[in-house]
Amino acid sequence: PVRAVEEGAVFVVSGGARGVTAPALLALARKARPRFLLLGRSPLAPEPADFHGVEGEAALKRAALEAARREGATATPREISRRVDAVLAGRAIRDTLAQLAAAGSEARYEAVDVRDPARLAPVLDDVRRSWGPIRGLVHGAGVLADALLPHKTDEQFARVFDTKVGGLRGLLEATAADPLGWICLFSSIAARTGNAGQADYAMANAVLDQVAAGEARRRGAACRVVSIGWGPWEGGMVTPVLAQHFASLGVALLPLAAGAAAFVHELEGDGDVSVVVGGDVSARAAAGRGHRMAADVVVDALSWPQLDGHRVQGQVVLPVVLVHEWFARIAAGLHGSDERIQLRDLRVLRGVRLGAFDGGGTERFRVRALPGEGGALQLELRDERGALRYSATADAELASAVPRDPIAPDGVGLQPSPWGDGAMYGPSALFHGPGFQVLRQVDGVSGQAARATMMGTRAAGWPAQPWLGDPAALDGALQLALLFAQHAGTGPTLPLRVARIDVYPRTSSDAPQAPLRCQVTVRERSAERLVCDLAVDGEGGARLADLVGVELFAVPSGTAAR
Repeated sequence: PVRAVEEGAVFVVSGGARGVTAPALLALARKARPRFLLLGRSPLAPEPADFHGVEGEAALKRAALEAARREGATATPREISRRVDAVLAGRAIRDTLAQLAAAGSEARYEAVDVRDPARLAPVLDDVRRSWGPIRGLVHGAGVLADALLPHKTDEQFARVFDTKVGGLRGLLEATAADPLGWICLFSSIAARTGNAGQADYAMANAVLDQVAAGEARRRGAACRVVSIGWGPWEGGMVTPVLAQHFASLGVALLPLAAGAAAFVHELEGDGDVSVVVGGDVSARAAAGRGHRMAADVVVDALSWPQLDGHRVQGQVVLPVVLVHEWFARIAAGLHGSDERIQLRDLRVLRGVRLGAFDGGGTERFRVRALPGEGGALQLELRDERGALRYSATADAELASAVPRDPIAPDGVGLQPSPWGDGAMYGPSALFHGPGFQVLRQVDGVSGQAARATMMGTRAAGWPAQPWLGDPAALDGALQLALLFAQHAGTGPTLPLRVARIDVYPRTSSDAPQAPLRCQVTVRERSAERLVCDLAVDGEGGARLADLVGVELFAVPSGTAAR
């Protein structure tokens, strides 16, 4: 582990006494024996004698009915369910505390609303006096109130959203002065894929993912921050009826032991800030049933400041590499995997100039995945007026990775580059400004190929996101192709179509500060068009991406500001 949890480290855990968070903590207890303060909504009172020795929900309801009658209390179905739920909650909490103790971890439970700083602060102060400073934070609390939007009430939305988002805000504020070394947020795959009736839940978990990215950037190496987008577990909120529903969709449930092990692995690892963990999803089955997905993207200077460096003829233009990233994310959501994404026939049907960017305005786009022929996914990017701007296709099942030979290191046949220091960017070369100036040097060029050294998304200083690929590196490869087109006599060009883009596993993690290498190889060229293949390698020659059949078309009016 990169950041192993220390024995005795104090962890504050919301929602940790019940549901799927409990087995995750138990796995951590068996490995590291930290101390746990478990926070929940259910009061922990002694169990009424009427329920002692009674097992099973049906028997508990009969006992609750008899107890209510003896007391002369109201015996409505809601009241009976309330009594039974309280008994089951108490048993679950006591069982979790006992199991943690048996595993060697001290643990205590407090019934407190983590959104209420006045109630939360004294509880944490008491723990600090008893155990020491808080070192870890696990936010696992969550509730559901499923309903389609026309039927969802404001109260339902607030309860679902505030439990996740307000709870996280309360915990972060209450531990602002603590030396946190671990923060783990229990998000959901619904944040990426959506789910019918769960607009509030999906939105809340998407906020958790973004807050995690911000916290990771702010805290740096001193704290491991991860937001885990869980798929459905075999336990927790998945009832037998829900389990049958998931089975009909081809969604495998995550075994409790596997989920608990994944929690410990991600908490102590150094992987991505936002990850998805779950059972396999049969994308072909989903596509065959006509499943579709849509996501809205808001673009402005605050969220995407690097776009200030992507100006064609002086105007901010949406780069194709960001559209590829959005397409890959939505395809991965339906595939249930981010191991490898292959997009085919990525087309710029009509480029997007971001006219509101400089004035601080926002522009909205909708990314859609629709059922295509043969079970494939048809991907679209449409503007606010519904006009189609970009399109691509993703296969219904991810193709197995094809081993690629690394870029040859010797550069045989390449001549010295005509672009010296500072000559790659400017009015007579590349139009890219800061944030997109990722080419460090062109190592060599010939009549059929060119090679360059460049940096990727992290080294370029792009804002932290759960990047599926490395868009800055992909843009750098395209920049090398643009330079080659000028060198070959085609003049200023822009990419309008890519026959196939392969992004290999964990591109964004495997390409931090180390220099990357890219190579362009020409297929055909004319005065108006150049077709080429691009390859991007990371440190040690590991292939990060292939762009096959990139078509660049001449821009007679040029690409530099006029």
